Amino acid sequence: MQNLWNDAEAAGFGSSDLGQRVYSSRLLGRDATLVLDGGGSTSIKVNEKDIGGGARDILYVKGSGWDLATIEPRGFSPVRLDHLRRLVSLPDLSDSEMSNEMLTHLTAAGAPAPSVEDYKTNNLLKLEVTSRDVGELAAELCGPLFSKTTAAQIPVDGGNERVV
Repeated sequence: MQNLWNDAEAAGFGSSDLGQRVYSSRLLGRDATLVLDGGGSTSIKVNEKDIGGGARDILYVKGSGWDLATIEPRGFSPVRLDHLRRLVSLPDLSDSEMSNEMLTHLTAAGAPAPSVEDYKTNNLLKLEVTSRDVGELAAELCGPLFSKTTAAQIPVDGGNERVV
């Protein structure tokens, strides 16, 4: 895989974390070998101030209906991360329940619905993908790129199954 990152092009999206995620999402989206018909999902965790000036952690998730190749900042759904972290301790959470929890904890009323995919079976091979599968693939693909990262948490099914 060739690194297509271009600092000058990236600068055109601003210096904010969300702006840079828009740029990296577009890089992924414009490569048809990586996504099908604009599919896929990207997200970024940021700390930002609320209307009262307090700090809050937000997870910006690609909104449903947005194409990664042309996504804009408004194509991301800002979800309160503190609430999502509490959901991890639940014994079971379906995709529809996760969708509802994300929708009811958006920080912007006009934001698109967050994209919650069925990661286990919505894939090219139509095979069940386990947390271990995702973890092994992430380690193989991203290991050299993120050598200073000590851990990562990857939600696999939109619910409780995690790879750490």
